[in-house]
Order: sequence, then C-alpha cells, then structure tokens
Amino acid sequence: MRPDAGFEEFWEFYLSVHQQTWTRRFHAAATVIGGACVLLAFPLTLRFRWFFAGPLLGYPIAWFSHYAFEGQPPAMFAGPLRALICDLRMVRLMFQGRLDSEWDRIQGRSRRALAA
Repeated sequence: MRPDAGFEEFWEFYLSVHQQTWTRRFHAAATVIGGACVLLAFPLTLRFRWFFAGPLLGYPIAWFSHYAFEGQPPAMFAGPLRALICDLRMVRLMFQGRLDSEWDRIQGRSRRALAA
C-alpha cells in the first residue's frame, strides 16, 4: 500500500485483507473488547490499566485472525491510524448488516476500472 494512498483506496485495501468471515468476526470481538476497556472501564474506574488493557487485549485477537485465516500480516502495519478508522467502519457495517453491500459496491467499481 502506497503511503500517499487516499482513504478510499486504503479502505479497499483494508477490506481486501479481511476477506475471510472468521477474520472479520475476530475483529468484531477484538473491537468490542478493546472498546469496552477504553470507553467504559477506564472512565468508570479512572484506572489507567483499563485504558491500556483495551489495545493489549484487542490487538492480539485481531492479529491472530490475520495469520490464522488470511495468512498475511495485519493492515495496521500499512497505516495504524487509517487501519483503526477502517476497523471501526468495518465493524459498524457488520453490525448494521451492510458489509456485504459495501463489498458489492467495491467489487463493482473494481470490475469497471478493469474494463476501462
């Protein structure tokens, strides 16, 4: 992935390294666990260990899925902040039941680009 790639191009790359259903499910679990630590436990307890527990619990779960199901490194290594934003977007679309239509939209655009 080029460092100067725009967000939409990175989003397409991000989805391309999350093709397996189990990878996406593990990411959803990791995001919920990590988010709960950072957004709930830390503010409720004011103990910084919960703030740091979020990433320490979430990332290994998500990274495991890349090596176990995709056979490739996480997209985070191509751009950590953009990968986090894309992860939140992907998980939101999963919970809304709209990820399949997003896949179809991107695949349609890719086919049109190849035909042009």
